[in-house]
Amino acid sequence: MRETFVHKAGHRKILIPVDGSNASSRAMRHAVLLAKGLGASVFVYHVFHLPRAAGIVMTKSMKESSEKEIITILNSAKNIALKSNVPCKQQAQGGGNSGKNIVDFAEKYNFDMIVMGSRGMGSAKEMFLGSTSNHVLHKSKTPVLIVK
Repeated sequence: MRETFVHKAGHRKILIPVDGSNASSRAMRHAVLLAKGLGASVFVYHVFHLPRAAGIVMTKSMKESSEKEIITILNSAKNIALKSNVPCKQQAQGGGNSGKNIVDFAEKYNFDMIVMGSRGMGSAKEMFLGSTSNHVLHKSKTPVLIVK
Protein backbone atom coordinates (compact mmCIF):
# COMPACT_ATOMS: atom_id res chain seq x y z
CA MET A 1 0.00 0.00 0.00
CA ARG A 2 1.37 3.44 -0.92
CA GLU A 3 1.96 5.83 1.99
CA THR A 4 0.09 9.10 1.87
CA PHE A 5 1.93 12.11 0.55
CA VAL A 6 1.84 14.14 3.77
CA HIS A 7 3.26 11.39 5.96
CA LYS A 8 5.90 10.15 3.58
CA ALA A 9 9.40 10.53 4.97
CA GLY A 10 12.18 12.16 3.01
CA HIS A 11 12.23 14.61 0.15
CA ARG A 12 8.85 15.25 -1.47
CA LYS A 13 8.55 15.96 -5.19
CA ILE A 14 5.55 17.45 -6.95
CA LEU A 15 5.22 17.19 -10.74
CA ILE A 16 3.41 20.07 -12.45
CA PRO A 17 2.60 19.53 -16.13
CA VAL A 18 2.23 22.93 -17.81
CA ASP A 19 1.10 24.03 -21.25
CA GLY A 20 0.86 27.81 -20.98
CA SER A 21 -2.89 27.80 -20.29
CA ASN A 22 -4.59 29.72 -17.48
CA ALA A 23 -5.50 26.40 -15.85
CA SER A 24 -1.88 25.25 -15.75
CA SER A 25 -0.83 28.61 -14.23
CA ARG A 26 -3.46 28.19 -11.51
CA ALA A 27 -2.22 24.63 -10.91
CA MET A 28 1.35 25.91 -10.67
CA ARG A 29 0.38 28.49 -8.03
CA HIS A 30 -1.51 25.86 -5.99
CA ALA A 31 1.37 23.39 -6.27
CA VAL A 32 3.87 26.01 -5.08
CA LEU A 33 1.72 26.82 -2.03
CA LEU A 34 1.44 23.11 -1.26
CA ALA A 35 5.17 22.56 -1.76
CA LYS A 36 6.09 25.53 0.42
CA GLY A 37 3.91 24.24 3.27
CA LEU A 38 5.31 20.72 3.02
CA GLY A 39 8.94 21.56 2.33
CA ALA A 40 8.70 19.91 -1.07
CA SER A 41 10.28 20.73 -4.42
CA VAL A 42 8.44 21.12 -7.70
CA PHE A 43 9.25 19.94 -11.19
CA VAL A 44 7.73 21.77 -14.15
CA TYR A 45 7.13 19.47 -17.12
CA HIS A 46 5.95 20.45 -20.59
CA VAL A 47 5.04 18.05 -23.39
CA PHE A 48 5.26 19.85 -26.71
CA HIS A 49 4.05 18.91 -30.16
CA LEU A 50 5.71 20.28 -33.25
CA PRO A 51 3.34 21.16 -36.08
CA ARG A 52 2.85 18.28 -38.47
CA ALA A 53 1.01 18.30 -41.72
CA ALA A 54 1.34 16.23 -44.85
CA GLY A 55 4.03 17.63 -47.10
CA ILE A 56 5.04 20.51 -44.82
CA VAL A 57 8.66 20.65 -43.72
CA MET A 58 9.38 22.57 -40.54
CA THR A 59 11.40 25.67 -41.36
CA LYS A 60 14.16 27.14 -39.22
CA SER A 61 11.90 30.04 -38.17
CA MET A 62 9.08 27.61 -37.22
CA LYS A 63 11.52 25.63 -35.09
CA GLU A 64 12.90 28.78 -33.43
CA SER A 65 9.38 30.03 -32.73
CA SER A 66 8.43 26.69 -31.14
CA GLU A 67 11.60 26.69 -29.01
CA LYS A 68 10.86 30.24 -27.80
CA GLU A 69 7.31 29.23 -26.86
CA ILE A 70 8.58 26.20 -24.90
CA ILE A 71 11.12 28.33 -23.03
CA THR A 72 8.46 30.94 -22.25
CA ILE A 73 6.05 28.33 -20.87
CA LEU A 74 8.71 26.68 -18.69
CA ASN A 75 10.24 29.92 -17.40
CA SER A 76 6.88 31.48 -16.64
CA ALA A 77 5.97 28.51 -14.45
CA LYS A 78 9.42 28.29 -12.87
CA ASN A 79 9.29 31.99 -11.90
CA ILE A 80 6.18 31.31 -9.81
CA ALA A 81 8.17 28.78 -7.76
CA LEU A 82 11.28 30.93 -7.49
CA LYS A 83 9.28 33.93 -6.19
CA SER A 84 8.14 31.70 -3.31
CA ASN A 85 11.62 30.22 -2.74
CA VAL A 86 10.45 26.74 -3.69
CA PRO A 87 13.11 24.56 -5.34
CA CYS A 88 12.18 24.00 -8.97
CA LYS A 89 13.49 22.06 -11.93
CA GLN A 90 12.07 21.96 -15.42
CA GLN A 91 12.03 19.80 -18.52
CA ALA A 92 10.27 19.66 -21.88
CA GLN A 93 9.65 16.52 -23.89
CA GLY A 94 8.39 16.28 -27.43
CA GLY A 95 5.76 14.21 -29.10
CA GLY A 96 3.51 11.36 -28.25
CA ASN A 97 0.42 11.32 -26.08
CA SER A 98 0.70 14.09 -23.47
CA GLY A 99 -1.27 12.21 -20.81
CA LYS A 100 0.77 9.02 -21.24
CA ASN A 101 4.04 10.99 -21.20
CA ILE A 102 3.04 12.66 -17.90
CA VAL A 103 2.02 9.36 -16.26
CA ASP A 104 5.19 7.61 -17.43
CA PHE A 105 7.42 10.53 -16.32
CA ALA A 106 5.81 10.65 -12.85
CA GLU A 107 6.28 6.92 -12.39
CA LYS A 108 9.83 6.79 -13.77
CA TYR A 109 11.08 9.54 -11.45
CA ASN A 110 9.00 8.58 -8.38
CA PHE A 111 7.04 11.78 -7.92
CA ASP A 112 4.88 11.92 -4.82
CA MET A 113 2.09 13.92 -6.43
CA ILE A 114 0.97 15.41 -9.74
CA VAL A 115 -0.75 18.81 -9.68
CA MET A 116 -2.29 19.91 -12.97
CA GLY A 117 -4.96 22.10 -14.48
CA SER A 118 -8.37 20.71 -15.37
CA ARG A 119 -8.15 21.97 -18.95
CA GLY A 120 -5.25 22.87 -21.14
CA MET A 121 -4.61 24.32 -24.55
CA GLY A 122 -5.72 21.19 -26.42
CA SER A 123 -8.46 21.40 -29.00
CA ALA A 124 -10.33 18.35 -27.69
CA LYS A 125 -13.29 19.47 -25.57
CA GLU A 126 -14.68 17.10 -22.97
CA MET A 127 -17.55 17.89 -20.67
CA PHE A 128 -15.67 18.31 -17.36
CA LEU A 129 -11.98 17.61 -17.89
CA GLY A 130 -9.53 18.07 -20.70
CA SER A 131 -8.39 14.88 -22.40
CA THR A 132 -4.88 15.07 -20.89
CA SER A 133 -5.98 15.65 -17.29
CA ASN A 134 -8.65 12.97 -17.69
CA HIS A 135 -6.02 10.46 -18.89
CA VAL A 136 -3.61 11.31 -16.06
CA LEU A 137 -6.36 11.15 -13.43
CA HIS A 138 -7.45 7.68 -14.51
CA LYS A 139 -4.12 6.08 -15.43
CA SER A 140 -1.65 7.42 -12.87
CA LYS A 141 -0.57 5.40 -9.83
CA THR A 142 0.74 8.68 -8.42
CA PRO A 143 -1.83 10.80 -6.53
CA VAL A 144 -3.26 13.54 -8.75
CA LEU A 145 -4.65 16.94 -7.75
CA ILE A 146 -6.72 18.60 -10.48
CA VAL A 147 -6.99 22.41 -10.15
CA LYS A 148 -9.94 24.20 -11.77
